[in-house]
Amino acid sequence: TALNTLSLHDALPICFPVTIGFAMKKQVYEAIENLAFVGVSGWATEEMRRTGVALHARSKTIPNVIDTDLYAPLPGREAARRELGWETGKKYVLFGTAYELDANKLKGFALLVEALRSLQRQGGLDGVELIALGTRPGVSPVDFCAVHHWDVIRDEKQLARVMGAADVVVVPSYMENLPNMVTEAMACGTPVVAFRVGGIPDIIDHRCDGYLAEPYDTTDLARGITWVLDHAELRKAAREKVERNFAAAQAVQQYLALYRQMLGSKSAPPLPITSDVS
Repeated sequence: TALNTLSLHDALPICFPVTIGFAMKKQVYEAIENLAFVGVSGWATEEMRRTGVALHARSKTIPNVIDTDLYAPLPGREAARRELGWETGKKYVLFGTAYELDANKLKGFALLVEALRSLQRQGGLDGVELIALGTRPGVSPVDFCAVHHWDVIRDEKQLARVMGAADVVVVPSYMENLPNMVTEAMACGTPVVAFRVGGIPDIIDHRCDGYLAEPYDTTDLARGITWVLDHAELRKAAREKVERNFAAAQAVQQYLALYRQMLGSKSAPPLPITSDVS
């Protein structure tokens, strides 16, 4: 028996289904027997159903997993910060993108700049510096606080080191599905502040292991940055959340259970499937 599973990761084809090739893909999908769609977030799964992509097939939510050995809390965090040239006693806010910012406006760097400007007006940026990965000084210039513009980090070990050294990671994207930036940072023990969009609420529990700001409200984003910086105990909760929900073992079990459902297998004991990430 042939099994066909299609996992959807990118938010754009789901958010904007009226694109070249969308109708053609939908027609192809409908011709495939025994097909299952896997959304990596609850939001993606619901969007597949809403747009009609998955009406004729099974659809489940099984999140992406990350390497929790590679992305892990730093054993010598203060030493790592010194090696990176970061000053003792400072608080470091990390923003990052996998592409040069000019090519990825949806990442919302301008919204982060406005949130930091709001904090500066309130006197809340004393001792706070920004690490901006994938940015250049001429893009959405920040002239009111210390900012370090870094190239995109391609080496995962170095990325994990920088994430683990930061005090907070901010993901001010206009739209995301299940962003690796969030799960990787939390795996490193660094809490995340992000807008309540797409699949991000599947990862962050508001004020439990991070902060979910109301979409595009830069005042709330600023509030979240301050709140996380004042709650160092979130580091442990962030790591535990990823170990509990985004380690490979959980996803393997859920895929095996899905395949057994598709095969109609009666020989193996049932395995738990969760339709949502909690």
